[in-house]
Amino acid sequence: MKGCKSIQEKFTEYLDGQLTGREMQRITGHLDGCADCAGEWSSLRKMQASLARLGPVKAPKDLPMRIRVALKKEKARRRSPLAVFDLVWRNTVGPFIFQAAAGFASAVLLMGTVIVLTRWLPNRSMPPRRTSRWATRPRPGCFISRPAPETTRLENSQVR
Repeated sequence: MKGCKSIQEKFTEYLDGQLTGREMQRITGHLDGCADCAGEWSSLRKMQASLARLGPVKAPKDLPMRIRVALKKEKARRRSPLAVFDLVWRNTVGPFIFQAAAGFASAVLLMGTVIVLTRWLPNRSMPPRRTSRWATRPRPGCFISRPAPETTRLENSQVR
């Protein structure tokens, strides 16, 4: 019986022609001498013939999508929390990072250009700035102590 079990385990490979010549001869010899294995072999051949008459089965149109979904679910089940965060990041925030960075860089570049143009380049479209009238004269009520000229000090000292 132990030999029959090892022979019956190789029936599928024998049926498909995947065995070496010596193994096929050994199985054929065993089938000639063992009625139990020969009966099992003939039932297997009949089942193969009836399946062949059915013809090929067409796969559902959404089979590739089903397979991909099943694989993604299996991968997600085995992932660590960090990998789940990475997946969420890549699917939600990641696509917008490039646009946000480009927008920020263009805003910085624009503001820098405006600052450079207004500060360091002379503005020729505006008339020159006029100084206020208070720039050369003191404001009323504002007393600035200035030293008196030398002649005035002498005159003041002589007056006493």
